[in-house]
Amino acid sequence: MNDDPDSAVRAKAFDAIEHLAVQASGQIRWEDIVRGFVADGQTVRFANRALGIFRPRQMSAALSIKTVLPRTGRVPRYRDQSIDLDDPTGLLHYDLARGGLKNQTNRDLYEASVRRAR
Repeated sequence: MNDDPDSAVRAKAFDAIEHLAVQASGQIRWEDIVRGFVADGQTVRFANRALGIFRPRQMSAALSIKTVLPRTGRVPRYRDQSIDLDDPTGLLHYDLARGGLKNQTNRDLYEASVRRAR
């Protein structure tokens, strides 16, 4: 059973990003990310340059997460900026920093997690 009301849009996002990745041999240009994809006749963005956690207006939970690599010699601000994966799951660790669940973008990510959005 899928408890994600965004599942149809999310599925279109994954299909679109996979298509872009194949076309670009795995290195998708930022311009293509910004251009987004079409779902239900509307353009939906994959990400936003200013936000690490992104929820398009057409969705009720986060669609994407991005981070930046810290500059040489600087300490990473977030745990997800390291390349240390969790051995059992193979996933990156993510901390709900900067306000925890009081922060809307963290709530958007948390909601996607609770729904086990795929």
